[in-house]
Amino acid sequence: MITQGAILTIEQKNLIVGETIVHDWFYSPQQDINNDWYIGEGEINITVKPEFMFLKSLPIVIITIPDPEEP
Repeated sequence: MITQGAILTIEQKNLIVGETIVHDWFYSPQQDINNDWYIGEGEINITVKPEFMFLKSLPIVIITIPDPEEP
C-alpha cells in the first residue's frame, strides 16, 4: 500500500507521539516498509499548534506502508 506523508527523525517522532493535533485527535507516527517513521499528510495539514509547525516544512513524499493483511 502507498500513502503520502513526511519522513520523521527519531527525535521528531518522539516530540510529537501522543500529542494532541486538535481536540481528541492525536499524532500517531507509523513505520513504513523501510522502518522509517512517518506522519500522514492529513495530520500535517491540520497542524495549528506553533510547537509543531515544523511539520509543515517537511517534504511530502510517497510512503510505502506494510500491508496489514500480510503476516
